[in-house]
Amino acid sequence: MKRILSVTICILLILASFSACGKAGEAAETPQPEEIETGSEETSGLAEEELPLPDHLDRAVFRGVENYGSITASEVQRDGSDCYLFEVDGKTYELAIRRTPGFDIQNLLMEGYSYSVDLKDSVVTAVQLLDEMTEYQPVIQAEPGLRTLKNFLATCFEPMGTALYVYGGNWNWQDDGSSVLSTHIGVPGTWVDFYRSQDVHYTYADDYHKSASYYPYGGWNEYYYAGTDCSGYAGWAVYNTINTVDGEKGYVTGASRQAKLFAEQYNFGTWTSDPFNTEEDPLQPGDMISTPSHIWICVGKCSDGSILAIHSTVTASSVGTQGGGVQLSAVNPNGYSKDCDAYRLACEYTEKYFSDWASRYPIVMKDYGKYVDFPRDNKNTGRFRWSLDDTTGLSDPDGYASMSAEEVLSDLFNFSE
Repeated sequence: MKRILSVTICILLILASFSACGKAGEAAETPQPEEIETGSEETSGLAEEELPLPDHLDRAVFRGVENYGSITASEVQRDGSDCYLFEVDGKTYELAIRRTPGFDIQNLLMEGYSYSVDLKDSVVTAVQLLDEMTEYQPVIQAEPGLRTLKNFLATCFEPMGTALYVYGGNWNWQDDGSSVLSTHIGVPGTWVDFYRSQDVHYTYADDYHKSASYYPYGGWNEYYYAGTDCSGYAGWAVYNTINTVDGEKGYVTGASRQAKLFAEQYNFGTWTSDPFNTEEDPLQPGDMISTPSHIWICVGKCSDGSILAIHSTVTASSVGTQGGGVQLSAVNPNGYSKDCDAYRLACEYTEKYFSDWASRYPIVMKDYGKYVDFPRDNKNTGRFRWSLDDTTGLSDPDGYASMSAEEVLSDLFNFSE
């Protein structure tokens, strides 16, 4: 009997021992409360892009549009298109921008500049530029709003030597009118920054490397702020002569009809599509000429009949790349011969006052047939001339309308000194 009882006790002890071991195993595998709250390293390390974006990004550098050069305007403008790149502390965010009829946010964005960015549901709703604009002291200092012929020509010279040619430059982002910089008083600091960031190898278009080009291949003006094309420049020059504050109605429109609109829409003067620069109707300082593909401004005629022009135009650099910008050119009725006073003057003043530009871009001759004696098939092309009645147009107390190109330059550059 004792022997049976002893065996029974042993069996019970063994069973009790197995039961205790099983509970201990369960306890060892059950996560502790603090482990559940904090999560393991694997569960807490979610990919950063999966985390919700903040409502605000500070000092976000705009890096442009993803796939620039291949993406189209319709894709970029589509609601929810997260192709706008912003960088904060080395991290790049691909964001969408709230669409407005005037593309208000896009018209404030400039590559390489820092912004305060507001977001809602991961969509940009507002931006504010944080960087200070570069101050620039032009060689010739004009006076905004001083409506004289001399001041208009002085204004035309302000960006010379520091504004590169950018196709669509000074047009708005959506390419249907004036940019915010075309209604800016003074030379935009972004023109100066962009010029200083480039060298003799700058090219306004690169069909072989579209993603690195400044040409609006996609149909919108990504680099509207970087420089200016011919009509953007003419619109800016008129605005700075007529206006005294930023942000009023601008004058940028298609080059081939811009001269006509200065007369017929704004009533600043007269326009003709008839042949001009004749003995009875010679070109004079301040005239603006719209050709079928360009607009340029007459600085004056020389004693030998050659014409000095100022404009934003594409020209080859000293190494052959197609760049250019706001500069002087010579137009010779006798062909492309450089043996003329306009060419001599353009070289002399550019080399003396804009030496860095002169080292990049040689002075070029422009085709008289394309600049003056062009076909009149396009009824919008022709010559605009300022009214000098001191009411609707400008006044001319300095007598510039009757000056030669030599006299205009001599007086303007003495004025600057």
